[in-house]
Amino acid sequence: MITFFNKLGNSWVAKIILGFLALSMMAFWGLGGITNLNMYNNDAITVGKHSVSLQQIAQRFDQERKNLSAQIGGKYISPAQALEIGLLQKVVQEEINNLVKYQIREDLGLSASNEAVQKYVETNPIFKDALGNFDKNIFYAFLSQRGLSETGLAYQLKDVLAYNHLTDTLSDLSYAPTPISTLAYLSLNETRNVSALFLKPSDLKITERPSEEDLSNYYEAYSENFMKPEFRKIKLLELTPALMEKFIPVTDEEIAQNFEFEKSKYDQQEERELLQILFKTKEEADQALTYLTAENFEEKALSLGQEKESTYFGMTQKNQLSEALQEPVFKAGKGHITQPIETSLGWQVFYIKDIKEAVKADENMVKAEIKKMLINNKAYDKLAEISRQLEDLLGEGKSLQEAAASLSLETKELPLLDVAGTDKNGTINTMVTPALMQEVLH
Repeated sequence: MITFFNKLGNSWVAKIILGFLALSMMAFWGLGGITNLNMYNNDAITVGKHSVSLQQIAQRFDQERKNLSAQIGGKYISPAQALEIGLLQKVVQEEINNLVKYQIREDLGLSASNEAVQKYVETNPIFKDALGNFDKNIFYAFLSQRGLSETGLAYQLKDVLAYNHLTDTLSDLSYAPTPISTLAYLSLNETRNVSALFLKPSDLKITERPSEEDLSNYYEAYSENFMKPEFRKIKLLELTPALMEKFIPVTDEEIAQNFEFEKSKYDQQEERELLQILFKTKEEADQALTYLTAENFEEKALSLGQEKESTYFGMTQKNQLSEALQEPVFKAGKGHITQPIETSLGWQVFYIKDIKEAVKADENMVKAEIKKMLINNKAYDKLAEISRQLEDLLGEGKSLQEAAASLSLETKELPLLDVAGTDKNGTINTMVTPALMQEVLH
C-alpha cells in the first residue's frame, strides 16, 4: 500500500491534488497567515479512521519551511518558493505514509512491549562501545543531541517496532499472501475518470494590488522573517557522566577485585567450525562411521536426506554446546570425526572442520575497561550530587562561573549564536540544541 502511495505521489492525479492544496494554502496566506486557517479545519487526507486536516498540513508545511530556512543560515524562504521546490509534496507524502501505518497497526492490533523497546536499545550498535557493550554515556548523549527524553524515545520506538514487526514478517515470506496481493493488484490497476481544471500562472489575472490591511496581516503573520536574528553569547557548563571521572576515585584494589570476575569476559574463547549428522539410532550412526571421511562428510550427509543448513553447525564455543557434547567435540582434533554421541535429539556425529584458538585479552586493556566500568557505575550518583551542589550555589546568588569554580568545574564560552544555534558565519554549533537555545532566548 505504501508503495502504491509512493507511485501515486509521482502521478498526474497526485499533481492535481497537490495543486489544489497549494492554491488553497496560498489563498489562506493571502488572508493573513496560518492563524486564519481555523475556519478551514476540514479533512484533507483520510486513510481508514485516521485523517489529517488542511490546517495540519499547512502548519506542518510552514514548520518544514522554517526548518529549511534555519538550515541555510536563516535565509528567508517564501511559501511560493517552498511550493516550487516540492516541500508540500514531501509533507503530503509523509502524512499519507504515517496515516497508512497508523491504520495498519490499528487493524492488525500491532503493538510493541516495553521489553522489546529495552532490548532494541540495548542491542543497537549505535549505543555500544568499542567492545560491543551497551554504553549509557553514548545513549544519553544521543537523547541530548535530539532533545528527547527516555519516555519520548520509547514512545517513538513502540510505533516503529510494531510496524517493523509486520514488514519484517512479510519480507521473510517467499510468496505474497493472497489478501495482500489482491489488494495490491486492485490498487495498482484501479482506473478513474477525472475531470480537472488546469491553471497556469499566466491564467491568473490580478486586478488589484494588496491593501495596506493585507500587507499588515501578512507582516504580522511572518514578522520573524523580516527581522535580523537575535544573537547571544553563552557561558555553558556541561555536566556529563564522563566529566565525573576526576571526582570518582577508583583504587587498584577495587580493580584487582573485579579483575578476577571480569577477565574471562574479555578473553576470546576457542571456537570450532563444526558439521554434524543426526541419526535416529546408534546402529545407524556406527554404520555411517565406516564410510564417513573428512572429504565426503557433507556429501554423505546430503545423500542421507539431511539438508545443508542442518549439516553446517557453524563456529561454536564450548559453552554453547549441551553438556553431553562439550567434552567429545572439544577433545577431537581438527579434521577428526567424533564417535556417535547420544543427545535428546538422537545420535549425533560431528566433523571438526576448523579450530580457532583461544586468545587471552591484554591485562592492561582489561583493567582499563574495568576502571571505566567502575567509574560509569558511580558516575550518575556523583552527577546528581554535583547538580544539587551547583543549584545551592546558584541559589546563594553566585554566578555560573563562580559556582563552577567552587566545584572545580570549568565553563565554556560559546560565540554569538542565534535561536537555531548558528553563528554569524552560518556555522551550526554542535554543542547546543534548538531546545537549549529556545530556553536561553526566552
